[in-house]
Parts: sequence; structure tokens; C-alpha cells
Amino acid sequence: MVLLDTIPEKEGAKEARITMLPVATVFAEAIARIYADKPVSPLFT
Repeated sequence: MVLLDTIPEKEGAKEARITMLPVATVFAEAIARIYADKPVSPLFT
């Protein structure tokens, strides 16, 4: 299972074959683009 790191990881998640993907850099870039009135769609291509 693949989850985003927007929630804390529970105990035993490593043994349960859960992969946590970091999203902080994508969120930061999206906020910066919105603030600068630039499109966010390039983040998803």
C-alpha cells in the first residue's frame, strides 16, 4: 500500500508493507505557484 505522509505513520507500518511518499515539496511548490499566479498543472505532468 502506498500512502502520503500527510498523516503520522502508525507503529508497525514498516512491517505492514506500507510505503510513505513525501509530499511537502509538491505542496510548497503548488503554494508558491498559486501565490505567483502561475499554473500548477506542470506539477502533475
